[in-house]
Amino acid sequence: MTRIRLQVASLCTLLLMGPQCFQPRVRAEQTAPESNLRQIEQQAEQLLGANRLREATDLYRRALTTHPAWKDGWWKLGTLEYDIGDYDECRTSLSRYLSFQPQDGSAWALKGLSEFELGQRRQSLEDLQRADRVGMTEDGNLERVANVHELLLLNAAGDFDKAFQLTQKLSHTDCSSQILIEGAGLTVLRMKMLPKDLPKEQEDLVLGAGRAVCNATANHSTAANSQFLSLIDQYPNEPQLHYLYGCFLLKDHPDDALTQLNAELAISKTHVPAITLLALEYLRRGQVSEALSYAERAVAIANQSAQAQFALGKCLIELHQTQDGIGHLSQAARLAPNDRQILWSLAAAYTQLNEKVAAQRVRRQLAKLDQTGDKN
Repeated sequence: MTRIRLQVASLCTLLLMGPQCFQPRVRAEQTAPESNLRQIEQQAEQLLGANRLREATDLYRRALTTHPAWKDGWWKLGTLEYDIGDYDECRTSLSRYLSFQPQDGSAWALKGLSEFELGQRRQSLEDLQRADRVGMTEDGNLERVANVHELLLLNAAGDFDKAFQLTQKLSHTDCSSQILIEGAGLTVLRMKMLPKDLPKEQEDLVLGAGRAVCNATANHSTAANSQFLSLIDQYPNEPQLHYLYGCFLLKDHPDDALTQLNAELAISKTHVPAITLLALEYLRRGQVSEALSYAERAVAIANQSAQAQFALGKCLIELHQTQDGIGHLSQAARLAPNDRQILWSLAAAYTQLNEKVAAQRVRRQLAKLDQTGDKN
């Protein structure tokens, strides 16, 4: 597999281009003469131009010993330390910088990437997610690298749904990245590990699944279909593959999708996502009794599945058992409080029973999601 560490575009090269690359950046503190600090920066730029990164790093370290309040110096030192692989020192330098500038998303991202290299997974994920919340507006490449590593960490932690959301986001801009393909493959196959921990005999499976899903997400339908067919031909009894292909086919080829979903159940009889999707598809077709059978089966296997509870609630409402349906939709909303589809269905069910206060409460919850920009 490819080595996990991704270069952050050459941060040193960006530094050589001048402070406009990282605007807005803080100005040097008045506690040290600005001319002295500017002279240090010029000397560092000359060293960087000669590819003498360690000497430039040492220059900043000496300067910060005597000028510890130099915010911009801590930032530049941190980026240099990342480039030369001094990850522990990079984390420390960026922590100092962030004590002055806590809303700098790029610094949180680079700190998180350093922690990733140090094997500090939990702290790395926290810092990368904070970078996402604060925003990384200065360098699109840094944001992408940070998001890819966030995806890998979410997958390794078993948070496959959030990892897949990042896969969708990243695939729309570039679905050729090897590390993204690896991460996507692990995520959709529900393999709780980092790429470096993947057994060699499973590499082709993971890469194939990753390519198919990335192409499907990027709307490269012809390539995705061909890759899914090749995968199923090679691994006809591999869990999850028929389900993934069924999801891909559902919109334009629903009959073929049902075939794939049932093929998944022949391999994995308790595959709740496949059972739930069958329930919702039969409900869409107006075959309510078949839908109800699948929905009840899904809830019996996994009553803490939001989608299973949602499917059962929708079936019961279709059968005019609205109060019981609301109970299951409410449970689904508790399990997935940011899922708009569930909330809209719950609000509609309350409206159907003329429970205006309850319906308005759910609509307020939806409005709050709109304000916060949650995309679920």
